[in-house]
Amino acid sequence: MKSILIPAVLLAALNFIACKKSYTCSCTNPGGTEKVFTTYSSKEKAQEKCNQYYDDHWGNIPMSETYCRIED
Repeated sequence: MKSILIPAVLLAALNFIACKKSYTCSCTNPGGTEKVFTTYSSKEKAQEKCNQYYDDHWGNIPMSETYCRIED
């Protein structure tokens, strides 16, 4: 009984750790903050998408005062 219980508890814990949830990418510049998109994924993948959005829109502007980050 104990041999089944321990792996079951570990599996349940892993499911909660790797949960997907909604993350919003917000970009801030001197004009204010704009929520650009919301994605349902892991935090790492959401951050990658937000970084890609920044690179696509403001990445080639020298000395850009804009930055993008993930909000929970």
